[in-house]
Amino acid sequence: MNLTREIAPDECDLAPLILEAYLAGKEQRESLFNADIAPEGSFVPIGSLFVLPNIIYGISLASTFILQLISSTATVNEALSAVCNVLTVREHLQQMLSLKGEKPDQVPASQGGVDDSIKQIISIIDGQLKKTSLPEDERDLTAYRILRNLLEQPECTVEAIKQLRASK
Repeated sequence: MNLTREIAPDECDLAPLILEAYLAGKEQRESLFNADIAPEGSFVPIGSLFVLPNIIYGISLASTFILQLISSTATVNEALSAVCNVLTVREHLQQMLSLKGEKPDQVPASQGGVDDSIKQIISIIDGQLKKTSLPEDERDLTAYRILRNLLEQPECTVEAIKQLRASK
C-alpha cells in the first residue's frame, strides 16, 4: 500500500482489487492491461490504463534482481543509499531545468558505484512504465522511487515477490 500511495495515489483505493485480479492470473490479469475493456461494474472509462498493474508486472519481471539486492543487509543498505542519492541528484536536476524553462530529453544516468542489479531493475520497471500514461520525463524517477520503496521494506518485498511468483 505504501508503494501505491507514493507512486500511483489515484489508484490507492483500487489497489487491493487490482492486486487480487493480478494474482488471479489469466483473464483477470489480462483485463488490467487491456485499455479497451473496463472491469465489469467499474467506473473506469474505456481507454484508461492503470499504472499499478504495470508496476506489479515490472516488479515480477525484475524479482530475481530485487531478491539479489535484498540477500544481505549490507547490500540493502548500500543499494538504498545509492538509490536515494541518485533520486536526490535527479530530482534536483529536474527542478533546476524546470525553473529555467528547459525540459531535458533524458535525465543523465547515474555514474559509477550503482550496482548492476539496480540498473537492471530500473531498466525493467522503466520498460513497463513506458506502457502507461506517465510522462517520459517522470518514468525514470518513478522507477527509482519504486525500487527505494521496495528496499525500505525488504521483508514485505520478499513476501510480495513470493506471492507474485506463485501466481504465474
